[in-house]
Amino acid sequence: MFWCIAGTNLTSYLQTIGVMFLSCHYLVLGIDGIGLKSTHLNGRVLEAAADLMFVLLLILIAKGYTVTRARLPQASSIKLAVFVCAYSTIYTTLFIYERIHFDPGTVLYIYESVAGYGLIILRIIGWCMFIYSTFFTLKHYPEKGGFYYPYFSFYTLWFVSGPCIIIIANHIIAEWVREKVKKSIL
Repeated sequence: MFWCIAGTNLTSYLQTIGVMFLSCHYLVLGIDGIGLKSTHLNGRVLEAAADLMFVLLLILIAKGYTVTRARLPQASSIKLAVFVCAYSTIYTTLFIYERIHFDPGTVLYIYESVAGYGLIILRIIGWCMFIYSTFFTLKHYPEKGGFYYPYFSFYTLWFVSGPCIIIIANHIIAEWVREKVKKSIL
């Protein structure tokens, strides 16, 4: 139980500090047109770490950790470790790819690039793992449905809303407004 509470707090702190760094960057960018590149990078890295930790926390709870059992079975722990390692490696690879190949003259924000679509696919893969974990927890512990059905519904909306809003923004909203809309909604 303590780990979930500490994980939630750490995720919140990372997200908050990342947003503060990005806000500082955008404030300076609005003043001088250049911004603070290292602050922008640090903000993005902190937001990515918060996102990874939040997905891990959601999947841990979906697997029943602290809700139905105090320890996960060894097979579940191994699957989760492989998933988190693959997720973070792919996320880091996409992040580095974006830093190397990002052309600010042709791409206004990350989700208009290959790396952005890779991040959308990663979110969908995380959602699939969340569905899988919730399904098997409910299969083994149907009496916990009072918790898991609302939990599943709410966080399915969280997993799906990001990709849906990004795809809609890429095809409907004007280019110079897309990043602002995405940041304000998500």
